[in-house]
Amino acid sequence: MNKGLTVIEVVVSLAVFLVVSLGVFEAMTVGWMVYSRDTALLDLQQDVRRAMDRIVREVRESGASTVSVVDDDSDTLSFDTPNEQDIDYYLYEGELIREYPPDVYRTVAEGISRLKFIKSGESLVIDIEGERMYRQTPITFSLRETVRLRNE
Repeated sequence: MNKGLTVIEVVVSLAVFLVVSLGVFEAMTVGWMVYSRDTALLDLQQDVRRAMDRIVREVRESGASTVSVVDDDSDTLSFDTPNEQDIDYYLYEGELIREYPPDVYRTVAEGISRLKFIKSGESLVIDIEGERMYRQTPITFSLRETVRLRNE
């Protein structure tokens, strides 16, 4: 009686092991790509939400008469709060900029592809879209909020 393995048995078992290993490797690769893309999207969402929260918080402090938008489809917002005057938010080369006091610039968010302010009576619509690249594919996230402006 022979107690060893034949060459054919070894080759078959190695082929089965190779197929199973390749399947596991492919599943792990796909999982890593999904995780990386979702992490990039999450970072983008957090940046856009943080920028929106900051603008909304400051606009809610201002009175309706102090909020000005250049035109109906503007990317520039100017307003005054009880403690600060001439606060400006605008888009410059993919960055959301807060200017206050005049000629002092602070980047609120990067990777912003669209910023629109629309004032209609006692409300202000703020529309922000961010964009990031992931493996030569753009990932975008849009956020829109309507802020009811305070009466004076």
